Amino acid sequence: MEIKDWMMRTSPKVKRKQLPRYLYHGTPSQNTFSIRQEGLRVHPYYGQSYFADSIENVMKFIGGDVTIFRVDTRKLNLKFLRISLDHNKSYYGDFECYAYYLDIKPSCLEQYMAPK
Repeated sequence: MEIKDWMMRTSPKVKRKQLPRYLYHGTPSQNTFSIRQEGLRVHPYYGQSYFADSIENVMKFIGGDVTIFRVDTRKLNLKFLRISLDHNKSYYGDFECYAYYLDIKPSCLEQYMAPK
C-alpha cells in the first residue's frame, strides 16, 4: 500500500457542513507561475496538498517570500478531502488543517500575495 493511500484511509473524513467556504494553501513564490499554469499538484510521494482555514493559519507553517492560493471548497470532491492530523495543535493553535488528494485545476484557484 502506498503512503498516500494509508494517509487518506486513516485520516478523518470531512463533512460539507463542517467545512469553511474557502481553504488556503501557501507556497514559496517561486512556484506561483507553475501553479497558475498547471494547477496545484499533489506531492509526488505523499499524494496530497495541504490547506488551512485562513491566511493567518497558513502563515504559521510557511515564511519568507510566499504566495497564498485560495480554493472554494464547493469545487472540491469531498471523497478526497481529509482533516490532516500531522500538525501539533498545542504548538500551531487549535484549528483544522486539511489534506486534499487530487490535483486542483488553475481555474479553481485564486491567488493572493501573503502579508509581509
